[in-house]
Amino acid sequence: MDEHNKQVLLHIYKHSSDVEEFINRFGNSIEVFKKDRAFYNSVCMS
Repeated sequence: MDEHNKQVLLHIYKHSSDVEEFINRFGNSIEVFKKDRAFYNSVCMS
């Protein structure tokens, strides 16, 4: 695997890990996700 692909996969992995942490912090509710700008932005604007 070339270096670029490794970096892309590491970025995807890091983002996925961050999302898991955000869910643990904010909760696993779609309603909370829709209403909480910090939660929404932490996941969608990364």
